[in-house]
Amino acid sequence: MTMRPCIESGCPTLTTSTRCPAHAPKPWSRPSRTAHRRLRGSRSTILTARILERDQRICGICGGEGADTKDHIIPLAHGGTDDEANLRAAHRSCNERRNARPPHRWPRHSSSEPRT
Repeated sequence: MTMRPCIESGCPTLTTSTRCPAHAPKPWSRPSRTAHRRLRGSRSTILTARILERDQRICGICGGEGADTKDHIIPLAHGGTDDEANLRAAHRSCNERRNARPPHRWPRHSSSEPRT
């Protein structure tokens, strides 16, 4: 194995990877995406209430009444955002069945385009 200096400016430590142990990123230094989303609790609750009111609790996936959660039209896993234009009301069961499939891969949708 070839030893080379750490890539951090001014660090003289030799290492076999790009950074020495002192400068290596720590796995706990950044919360995971899920943990980060959990931290937004109250803001997310307010946003969900706004989306449910806007859509009159009509599920954007099946079209039925009584939606109880929000759904990302373009999933976060596919580059979607938490912007209100990318959210719609949905039944929890519909949302869980849809999972992270993009709109064109889910046949049971009544409003697949983000709102403008």
